[in-house]
Amino acid sequence: MLFLLLTGGEPFLRADFARIYTELRKMGLMISINTNGSLLTDELMEVFRQYPPTRVNVSLYGGSAQTYRDLCRNAAYETVTANIRRMKEAGLSLKINCSVTPYNVQDIEKIFDFGKENEIPVQATTYMYPPVRINGEKYGTAPDRFSWEDAAKYLVLCREQYLTPEQLMYGITQTEEDTLDCTGETGMPMNCRAGRTAFWVTWDGRMLPCGMFPNEGYSVRSMKFEEAWQKVRDYTASIMMPAECSGCSKREKCAACAAACIAESGDSTIKPEYICNMTQRQEDLIKQKYGRGIRSDENK
Repeated sequence: MLFLLLTGGEPFLRADFARIYTELRKMGLMISINTNGSLLTDELMEVFRQYPPTRVNVSLYGGSAQTYRDLCRNAAYETVTANIRRMKEAGLSLKINCSVTPYNVQDIEKIFDFGKENEIPVQATTYMYPPVRINGEKYGTAPDRFSWEDAAKYLVLCREQYLTPEQLMYGITQTEEDTLDCTGETGMPMNCRAGRTAFWVTWDGRMLPCGMFPNEGYSVRSMKFEEAWQKVRDYTASIMMPAECSGCSKREKCAACAAACIAESGDSTIKPEYICNMTQRQEDLIKQKYGRGIRSDENK
């Protein structure tokens, strides 16, 4: 293993995080960190200066203190943004992650503006996985998530913050040139890195193909690491995607994966209607807004 992501929850909550991180870096691992950015200390900054992480991914939940209070129940905005600037000034490689929800949607442009002002890329999503581990296996149900129509609308708004109309339309025209449609007869195996070249270990030592799978996984505490990894690989090899996805022209641009299919329907072989509708709606919105103008320019 060469690449390692430390995440949570919030990893900086651990009093021994600095020691864990330092020892892992001494092993030669290339480490990225997911954090909400509110608990950065002088000790951690000194450690990061001595042993820089490959990247720090900071979740920015809003563009104002009020939004942080509404969404996170605290006013950490000023602390988080100050810490982001602090890490930037120290030369750390940063990326801003933004989960867009009904409680911070009004701050989309502010969040991207902050990223542009500080020359930090922003990655945003409006799709929330149904949390089947904690919602009683109510597949397809996630509290306070957008309707698929709104998820598509606001994802287009996010993409408009860093893509030109020509770039937005290019992705659609490439899809239209693909002759595949949703008529696949057999499903495809998983085609991501999960369970093949990547794994996820939970806080209590259970190995999963990735963190989004709802199954219990295999304990690296009660069996050898190699045995747990082999079981994850075998489990991954047994999973099939929906047959419709194998023949879909949008499969390269769609957020549907095996874990998402399970979260939406309880079965990896069932097409996730929410995601399909969201993906199609994005294309429709971009065509409506930019298609005519782009084609008119090309005909001149």
